[in-house]
Amino acid sequence: MPSEENAGEVTDSRAADDSPRPNEPNWIWQTFFANRAPAWTAVATIALGVFSFLLWKVNDRANETSIDSQRAFINFTGPLYVQDIQNNVVKGTNVYWGMSNSGTTPANAVVFEWNLSLGQSVPDKPIDFDSLSQNEREHLVLGPKANYQMKPVYISLDDWEKVVDGKEHLFFWGWAVYRDVFTDTPPRVSEFCTDITSAAWVSPKIPHSSLKNGIKTVNPSCPTHNCYDENCEDYRRRIE
Repeated sequence: MPSEENAGEVTDSRAADDSPRPNEPNWIWQTFFANRAPAWTAVATIALGVFSFLLWKVNDRANETSIDSQRAFINFTGPLYVQDIQNNVVKGTNVYWGMSNSGTTPANAVVFEWNLSLGQSVPDKPIDFDSLSQNEREHLVLGPKANYQMKPVYISLDDWEKVVDGKEHLFFWGWAVYRDVFTDTPPRVSEFCTDITSAAWVSPKIPHSSLKNGIKTVNPSCPTHNCYDENCEDYRRRIE
């Protein structure tokens, strides 16, 4: 049997376990809620503000995605060589380039220009389109998924002779500035530049003016001016 001293300790321990406890719901209320309405209002306001900001970000991103998937987007394709034939003799070549809108909405207020450069200029990084021989600027509206064949530029047989012999360098270039149908979007820009790094006659041993002859070229993209929108180095100047 436990001693009287030990029994007293057990009795004291039980007495401690049986001591009155605070009413837990009332304690929670008094601790966290009583007279704290302004604080909780502030917390709720902050939480609502954060939620509203996140919701705005989600909606804004969804709107940007919608614009990106539907906006007008102008691209260029070429070159296409078509012989200029007069009296069964080839006099030169009409070079065609195409422009297309791959978007699902129109490209509005399109202003564009394209041309060739024939001479000593090469399309290195510092080249400025405005320093080259200029062509007529044209205006149009290009519908969704629409294609447009731009006016050809002309290369005479004598000019081809100089290019093939390496006496002159040839490349093609162009740009378009336009607007999409969405409000508060910036002006759009598309540019292209195609270099002719090699040119040769299809049949070198027959007259170059023969209908059976023709020109073949190697035409990679230039190291500059193949770009869209703000990625174009001359974007600010182009949209002025």
